[in-house]
Formats: sequence, C-alpha cells, structure tokens
Amino acid sequence: MDGKPSKATRKPAGKKKPAGSGKTKPPEDDIVADVLEGIREEIGDDGAQVLGSDAYGLKIRGVISTQCPTVDAAIGRGGIPLSRLTILHGAEGSGKTTIALHIVAETQRLGGLVVYMDKEYKLDPDYAESIGVDTDRFIISYPKTLEQLCKAIKSVIKRAAAARRRSARSSVARSPILVVVDSMNACIAKAVLEGEEDAHHIAPEARIWSRNLPEIIELCFNEDVALLFISQVRKKIGVMFGNDEEIAGGNAPRFYASLIMHVKRIGTEKKDGTKTGSVVEVECRKNQIAKPFQKGKAVIKYGSGIDFEQSLLLLGEKTGVITKSGSWLDHDGERIGAGYVAAAKVLRKNREWRDKIWAAVKTELGWEVDATGEEA
Repeated sequence: MDGKPSKATRKPAGKKKPAGSGKTKPPEDDIVADVLEGIREEIGDDGAQVLGSDAYGLKIRGVISTQCPTVDAAIGRGGIPLSRLTILHGAEGSGKTTIALHIVAETQRLGGLVVYMDKEYKLDPDYAESIGVDTDRFIISYPKTLEQLCKAIKSVIKRAAAARRRSARSSVARSPILVVVDSMNACIAKAVLEGEEDAHHIAPEARIWSRNLPEIIELCFNEDVALLFISQVRKKIGVMFGNDEEIAGGNAPRFYASLIMHVKRIGTEKKDGTKTGSVVEVECRKNQIAKPFQKGKAVIKYGSGIDFEQSLLLLGEKTGVITKSGSWLDHDGERIGAGYVAAAKVLRKNREWRDKIWAAVKTELGWEVDATGEEA
C-alpha cells in the first residue's frame, strides 16, 4: 500500500543454537527420547515435539502488520500472528473495521489471499479502496447462518492451502492467508433464524463455535492462516462492579484466541472546528505471543483510515528515535515540525525521511523478520 511500511515485521524469537554447541545430554534424556517416540507411535510423527527444539510448529510463523506502528508495538511482535486467532473487540464506531481493512491491505501487499465474511452486509468498497485494499483481489462472502460460515471458513483454508502448495512460485507458496469475520454478533444459528429455538437450543451460537473452532484452529495452525474476528461490545446483565463488556459467541472464541485487542474511541481530531478523525486506543487484553495489556494510540482519519505518520512519530518518541523540544519534534538533530500534525504532514511529503525514521524505530524494537517468516 502506497505510503505504508514496506514490511510486516515481528520480534525475533531468539538466536538459534549452533549445531553441535548444545549442552551434553544427561542420562535422564533417554527417558525423554523414549516417551517422545512412544507418543509419536500412537498419534503420528507430528503429534509431539520437544519444546526447546527448533521445530517449525512451535514458532510464530510470521505476522501481518496493522499498518499502525503504535498498535504493532502494543502487540509486541509487529502485527497479528499467522496460524492463530485474533479478536478485535470494541463499541460501534470505535474503528475496528478500519483496523481490519488495513490488515487486509497489508496481506494483499504481501501477495496473500483475503476472504472477508461480511455478516453485517455493510462493507463500503469505496472506503476499502481509500485505505489501500485491492477490491479486484478481495473475496467477500455472505453466509446466511453460523453453520454456513464455519463450513465456508474450513473450505477456504483447505482450498487456499492446496492451491498454495500447487504453486511453483515460492512467493505464492509462502504468501499469507487471512480470513476475516465481521462480525461475530451477526453470526446467528440456523435454529434461531428459523424460529426453532427452545429449551434444547440454549445458547446455540456458543455451542456451534465450541464444536467448530477446534477443527478451524487446527487448520489455521497447520496452514499458516490468520483468523481475524470482529466483535461488537455486549453488556453482561447484572454486573455492578468491574468490566461488564462481553465478547459474542460464548467462551470458545475467547479461549482459542491468541490475541484479543480492545478498541476504544478516546477523542476527536479537529481542523478549523470541523471533526476530521477519531483518536482511538488499542489495548491487548489477551496476548499469548508477547507481553499483555500493552496499549497503542492511533488517529483514524475520516475517509482515509489510520494516520501512519502520526503513529510513527508517537512510537518514535517512545523509542527515543524522535526527540521533543517544546512542541518541536526532531530526528538526528534535524527538526521535523512543530507538533504531531505538522510533523506528520512533513513526513507525508518526504517519504525518504519517513522511511529512515521507520527503519530506525524497527531497529530499536528488534523487528527483523517479515510476515512470511523469512529472515529480513
């Protein structure tokens, strides 16, 4: 996407041990080997691994950037993970769909496939294009029931993975696959739609998710597919103290999610008295790939999406790449502009300077691996 970072990145998992340089195995390790072999005989060679090994299945295989540096930093790995489930949760109008569309645009920029399950029937193609989505390579689906949606997700993963394996081009074989569900609240069970719910159909949606998510998550894990679910805030009944917000779909989606990001609108950006954008805060309330409860602030411009340059300046200041003197923002002794809005405008005009700052920020954070898992 023009004007966006050139790479989705993640924090490296750590240095690999050179061959033959490991510690001498104690005699007890014979027990580990025997037990490991026994498990593999029962459930297959890929059914068990040693956690400390360099086995491919134990690693985050890459990430897809949100195209917002502060949010990528809050996640801690540079974007949402492949082979895992991520949930975007928040009130209406908080910017969830906008963030999702930026992830879609980044997936396409990396040569990947996107399938968007639009259960709310309201995705605006013009707005998607303004964010950078290639609508000619963008599959949108309208499953009528939750059962159909689950079947469609399984079919997408199996067919896309098979096509990827058939491809002779290595770039296609390693390209990411993203499936978006917008939103979980609109995923209704067939029994409810047909008016057949009764005492035997208590919480039908939760039951359907519980039955289908184990298989879906396994498929995603095996085929490096990123699942992104959007959930509108639901209020818990009878909660007087503490958090009364609930994610749709029962306990299963929360349980299987590796990353849950709460999106909250915290302010408004104005120009000459006219509202031009929203200021949102994204908090990683569940994070199984990095440190949880980190927050990132972003400005979403009405009609064009996330302001990448303002986000970069905020993260640059946090990492020390950008210094602030009064209202002036500086980099390497050179003044960028007075205030974030003015400085962001300068960076939009000077792509070389912006890319230099972005590279310095990524170096500070240690993001050196791209979304396909290849060494940068």
